[in-house]
Amino acid sequence: MKQEKSRIHIAVLGSGKGSNANVIINAAKAEDAAYEVCVIITTRPDSGIAEVGRGQGIPVVVLSAETAEIGRQIMHILDDHSVELLVLSGYMRILPSSVIQHLHGQVINIHPALLPAYGGKGMYGRKVHEAVLKAGDTITGVTVHWVTDEYDAGAIIMQETIDILGLRTAQEIEMRVKTVEHSLYPRVINELALRLEESKN
Repeated sequence: MKQEKSRIHIAVLGSGKGSNANVIINAAKAEDAAYEVCVIITTRPDSGIAEVGRGQGIPVVVLSAETAEIGRQIMHILDDHSVELLVLSGYMRILPSSVIQHLHGQVINIHPALLPAYGGKGMYGRKVHEAVLKAGDTITGVTVHWVTDEYDAGAIIMQETIDILGLRTAQEIEMRVKTVEHSLYPRVINELALRLEESKN
């Protein structure tokens, strides 16, 4: 019981299929996990990530379409759930700087390439893998980074390289990259949660 109370509260924000959210939630079920997922935040009620949250018994909150109000909405949700670390997963918008400041910079994202390569506006999902394939690269990777008010511009927390020699389609690259994402992201989140917990003591 004491261990549960000491876990860092995280929120996952996204609008995609939710495969990363699913592994993050599952990893939090481990006895020695340093975090717990308290809420899923999404822009679409029918998104895969919303279905994952509901299926896993995690509260799901859908943001309204009013862009000007999104920052305020997110901050209210974070406060309601005592969130200390915000994890982006398939969130396709620039996060308001007010949200980042509200969490003292404790906001992270995962990108399916070795930033700063193949980053920036419009570079997400399979578009990244198509660009990697077109360039003829034999190595790609995954980057977990701090979030700023610019696309994919925050400091890198951790990267993992992936050999894609012989892969012929963007879909094949995506599948290999996803496997690494599913391993790397929960691990990084747990390490950051441990650091946040240590900083309190």
